[in-house]
Amino acid sequence: MPSNSLRTFSRADTAEKVACDIHQGINSTLLILKYRLKSLDKRPAIKVILESDKLPFVKCFLGQLN
Repeated sequence: MPSNSLRTFSRADTAEKVACDIHQGINSTLLILKYRLKSLDKRPAIKVILESDKLPFVKCFLGQLN
């Protein structure tokens, strides 16, 4: 799964707008940041609650969105 997230980010830098799934971008970002959300000695864990409906694909610069 982490390799899919990294692949999403590596292919994200395009010169033109492309149709993308915002949910996939959010899930990839959360997966990559997973270790940063865990608790450490000096800070508590960060809990992410994702509540969203199914959104249509949007045309955007995927690299900027990520």
